[in-house]
Amino acid sequence: MISVLTVCGNGIGSSLMLKMKIEEICAENGIDAQVESIDFNAAQGRKADLIVTVKELKIKMLLLFVAILIKRRLQKMFLKH
Repeated sequence: MISVLTVCGNGIGSSLMLKMKIEEICAENGIDAQVESIDFNAAQGRKADLIVTVKELKIKMLLLFVAILIKRRLQKMFLKH
C-alpha cells in the first residue's frame, strides 16, 4: 500500500478534491493506496510515499523540502565528527 497526502492551505477544499480524484484513479488501476487530505501546516513532518498539492503551495513545499534536506545533511556532518 502506498501512502498519499493531498495538501492545500486549509486541508478541506482543493486537497479534498485531489484526494477524491486520486482515490478514483487508484481504484480504476487496482492500486492500493491510503489517501489523506490535510493542510500545509499539518503536512510538515508527515511521511508519505507521495505528496500532491496545488500550484499555489508549490514554492512553500519546495522550500520545506530543501530545508529538510539541509537539516539531514547537517545532522550527518555533525554525527560523523
